Amino acid sequence: MNYKILENETASVEIEFNDVSGRKEKLLSDFRKCQNGSCDCPTDQYEELESLQILSEDDSIRLQLHPKKGKCFNINEIENCVRYTLANLE
Repeated sequence: MNYKILENETASVEIEFNDVSGRKEKLLSDFRKCQNGSCDCPTDQYEELESLQILSEDDSIRLQLHPKKGKCFNINEIENCVRYTLANLE
């Protein structure tokens, strides 16, 4: 599996996961926890989050993170969240 984190000019962040076969349902379950505020990532970035959209396709998942008005994400912390989530797939 591979992923990339993309920032855009509106302070939103997109995370694309490719080649997720065999892990897709677990990832979707974990991301839904983040979406409803019950994730256990070791970061405070959830405080910056206004909304999280989860888009699922055949062998990929895309997350769209939108910050609260006037806030922005720390990309290093977002990276830590991704690594934490992937490490817990094993």
